[in-house]
Amino acid sequence: MPESTPATPPSVYARGDVRRKRRQRLVRRLVRVGALVIALVVVVAGSAIGYTEYRNHQIDHVQVGDLQAVPPSGVENIVLVGSTSRCALKQQNPAFGLCSDGVTGVNSDVVMILHLNPKTGTASILSIPRDLFVPNARGSEPNKIDAALAEGPDVLIKAIQEDFGIPIQHYVELNFDSFQNVVNALGGIRMYFPMPLYDAESSLNISTAGCHLLNGFEALAVVRARHLQYKPPSVKTNDRTAWPHDPESDLSRI
Repeated sequence: MPESTPATPPSVYARGDVRRKRRQRLVRRLVRVGALVIALVVVVAGSAIGYTEYRNHQIDHVQVGDLQAVPPSGVENIVLVGSTSRCALKQQNPAFGLCSDGVTGVNSDVVMILHLNPKTGTASILSIPRDLFVPNARGSEPNKIDAALAEGPDVLIKAIQEDFGIPIQHYVELNFDSFQNVVNALGGIRMYFPMPLYDAESSLNISTAGCHLLNGFEALAVVRARHLQYKPPSVKTNDRTAWPHDPESDLSRI
């Protein structure tokens, strides 16, 4: 039988065609991978934006009059208010008093001004005592400043700006529910207590000195405590009703 003829090597044109096809396949692969990466980035970015919008819409927004524009310096003053409104609570709790039982007052139990300075990167807080008597708490009527919120945030903002000369750019209000939710979302907060404390009206009950991890309900009991009793080392009894009373009330709470 005749010997087999060896294969003829591809011509120069054929080898060039093979390289061209390889390059085309590589380009197509790169295009597909690039398109997949871009699509993935778009999906992730869209999901992040959508989640942010979803969370943002869970926050109730209110229009507040008399707010000032942010100055060129970027310095901002934000009024932080803790409202006592029981009727605004989604979950009624007998520990706070029930709206259905006539506990319908709306006061600003906590009024703080958060001062932000972007140039120095600092934040500071001024707390206004709830029982501070001002001439315009109810419009033109004198009253304690915590009474202003019953007429709406606008009245409280106006009273602060007129009485203290502090321009206010933003307003944030928490009630009992939203305060607890914020603390719980943070996993609780740690607070050091130098001695046992008790407040029958706010449900505060710190039985031992030291650092405690507070959940939302316990932290709320701290910020609401205005009838504080404490157990100094000189007091040996565990009968909380016999513990000394703190005479400074809201000033000590601040």
